[in-house]
Amino acid sequence: MLTISEVKLVLESLDNPPDNAVYNKTKDYVDTFARFHDHETASNVRSSFPNPPFQFFEQVQLVNLCPMEAEEAKALVPSIQVEDDQLQQYLDDMTRARKAQQPPA
Repeated sequence: MLTISEVKLVLESLDNPPDNAVYNKTKDYVDTFARFHDHETASNVRSSFPNPPFQFFEQVQLVNLCPMEAEEAKALVPSIQVEDDQLQQYLDDMTRARKAQQPPA
């Protein structure tokens, strides 16, 4: 599973992207919803949620949704079993990474 940001980076790396409706709609979608705009940040953010205690699906969803609070994260991804204090630390790290990145070109 890839995050939306990782899909965006894959599509941007294509030498000869197709010119069809599916590709164009996908590109528009990932351009709109990607939270991380460079490979290093996208990779680091996902790996900042270790497995265990986070399942792979939970990692991807947390990076895609970027919740600000542990309570919000658990409401969006109910399978998360991490204590709120620890989860909040991970979410704060992700928020700092998002704010520190360069704006998209």
